[in-house]
Amino acid sequence: MNKSLLFLAALLTCFQQVSAAPISEYPVRNLRLVVPFAPGAINDNIARLVSERLATSLGRTVIVENKPGAGSQIGTAFVAKAAPTGETLLFGAADGLTVLPAIKPSLSYSVPDSFSFITRVGTGPFALVVSNALPVNNFEEFVAYAKANPKAVRHGTPGNGSSTHMGGALIEQETGIQITHVHYQGMAGAVNDLLAGHIDAALVSAPTIAPHVRAGKVKVLAVMGPQRHKLLPEVPSIDEGSRKGLHVIGWWGLLGPVGLPSDVVERLHKEMSTMLEDKGFRTLLEERGIEVAPLGGKAFRQFVVDDLRKWKSLSQRAKLILD
Repeated sequence: MNKSLLFLAALLTCFQQVSAAPISEYPVRNLRLVVPFAPGAINDNIARLVSERLATSLGRTVIVENKPGAGSQIGTAFVAKAAPTGETLLFGAADGLTVLPAIKPSLSYSVPDSFSFITRVGTGPFALVVSNALPVNNFEEFVAYAKANPKAVRHGTPGNGSSTHMGGALIEQETGIQITHVHYQGMAGAVNDLLAGHIDAALVSAPTIAPHVRAGKVKVLAVMGPQRHKLLPEVPSIDEGSRKGLHVIGWWGLLGPVGLPSDVVERLHKEMSTMLEDKGFRTLLEERGIEVAPLGGKAFRQFVVDDLRKWKSLSQRAKLILD
């Protein structure tokens, strides 16, 4: 074999090695982690913690990009339409992935079919909080008051079709009460008006409301999950009374657009699993009210399907459809 042929053979071998490299060397470029909520929200806070750890483990910059609006559907839709390279990921939550799809059939994306499911990070129950002026001190007194005063209780939400709007509707359906939903542009406005006594009740995350509880500015009637919350240890869970299973629980996870290569999903899930096993990182999440509860791949996808089914059932019973 002459020198020219040897050179061509060597060149071909090098080309084959390079062309086979992109997936095994993932990521070859920096990543973008889309958060469909405004900066400063709990979702954004957790996403930034995740991005810092991912950047270290992957050896690439992970840029958090906030794309809030329309009940989180803007950022969620953006990722659904992205190229499945693993360079654009979603730090998603119940709002845009199970609650909104249950009541808004005209979304530009479909759940679960528009996404690749990587890792569920954790969950967090909401707490039913009321103004100090409302003459109730526990959940059953709240129900009795609302039944005696139909539509008088003003329930603040961060927007029509939000998780806590649907949570309020769930409480209505399961207890037979009627309340008036007051929608704000985000949770901050609802909490401020609750503190000022302009509204009567709201479903609020534990880390958001805990400082106000300690200051005696509001009353918490129940944690809407199966157990008490570490940040609200004196508050009973809803399961401690006669309303067992009446849960309003948020969740967060890492997703990508449908069609992500399986080895990219596996690499990301591996890094996320290592992250969530780290005691220091778990503590950071728990301090922010997140109960670390990882699920990967098929289990995460099935969890989302089941959660969507729950909210679709509620939307049909309560006739809550946005379009």
